[in-house]
Amino acid sequence: MTSFWRLALVIGLCLTSLGKFIAVFQPTFSSVTAKRVLLRDITALTFARGQNTHSRRSNAIPQLKCIGGSAYREWDAYPSVAQCYNRGYDGQDVQWECRAELPKSVFLGRVRVSCEGYDYPDDPYILSGSCGLEYELEYTGKKRHNRFFSRHILGSSDNIKYAAIFGLLGLAALIWYCCLPGSRDDG
Repeated sequence: MTSFWRLALVIGLCLTSLGKFIAVFQPTFSSVTAKRVLLRDITALTFARGQNTHSRRSNAIPQLKCIGGSAYREWDAYPSVAQCYNRGYDGQDVQWECRAELPKSVFLGRVRVSCEGYDYPDDPYILSGSCGLEYELEYTGKKRHNRFFSRHILGSSDNIKYAAIFGLLGLAALIWYCCLPGSRDDG
């Protein structure tokens, strides 16, 4: 009976070790099934907010990421889905045209599609599903001017609080000055 338990213990330890071995080398095993695609052959890419890219050699990134623009703080205007279309290859990079359903007050400004090179960073072959879109969100027409006024003239809510405090202090100083003896000429 003792040899049975020893054998069971050895088998259990072997299975545990094998499980740890597989967990450590899982990226190697999954990279065998990773799909390699020539970037310039891709006709369209679809990106979804809240989803991350696939990755093999580097960290996953968000599929959609707003990185600036005049409407950067309009979170409710961020697209939930964007699509980019391959409009040609200039010998160095693919030229992308990107579209998204957005409110009429905003549009996509500069866009940058980045993908993980399959074997090295500038590899013309990429890992399928590894592309992400960074974009700037800009105001259109009239909204742009209104936003400029509210952001740069009025400033943030903190600036409005400070302006109100200084305004009240200025008014108090004016009243105090007018009430000083000799400040009025009763001639």
